[in-house]
Amino acid sequence: MEKNKVVTAISVVFLIIGIILTPLGVVMTINTFNTDGQEETTAIITNIISHWDGKNRYHDTYVLYEVDGQMYEERLGSYASSYSIGKEITVLYDKDDPSQVNAKGTRWGVMIMPALGLIFGGIGLCILLIPLRNRRKKEFLRENGTLIHAPYKRTELNRNYSVNGRHPFRIVCHWRDPEDGRELVFRSENLWQDPSNVIEEQNITTITVYMDPNKKKRYIMDIDRILESMEEA
Repeated sequence: MEKNKVVTAISVVFLIIGIILTPLGVVMTINTFNTDGQEETTAIITNIISHWDGKNRYHDTYVLYEVDGQMYEERLGSYASSYSIGKEITVLYDKDDPSQVNAKGTRWGVMIMPALGLIFGGIGLCILLIPLRNRRKKEFLRENGTLIHAPYKRTELNRNYSVNGRHPFRIVCHWRDPEDGRELVFRSENLWQDPSNVIEEQNITTITVYMDPNKKKRYIMDIDRILESMEEA
């Protein structure tokens, strides 16, 4: 159950990051692409100063450009690996304050923020909605599904999923369909405690499964009794 809380906490963090980044990024993108009051001109890179903060390397790029006969040498608010001293680049400056300047090509970079916000928010929302979807699925199958007493086969690790480097457990049952003789394999939801001891102590040989008669791959395993025993242990 602790792992479920961890997963929920992670999803909430992702959702909060998405909620913050998305509107902030949209506002920044709108402001960046709003070129009212800006003019375009050609500038020459005069200097690139690199400095190290102990973890990352940063670059200050200075450019020289002319506005109404007056020369300006200002620092850009961005840097690109293609920059070199003496290279000509296109810049945008503020009509009211020509000393405010930035490289034209860097405007697209601000779109990364709202994109990341949508990605983080989408991941967080999906994680939160999965339990709700599963609850609705359980309710539907309990009311409309075919009840099966499937023989318990084993407990396995779900190696396709992990949290903090740990894989959850799943209960596995096999059941032979009397209609066509095929053996069906049912797997429980992910469990963050090994249920093997409870199953052995209570001598559980079959587990109730509710299966959609029209879609036999759609089912739920009723392990409420096992979960309750695991919480009490």
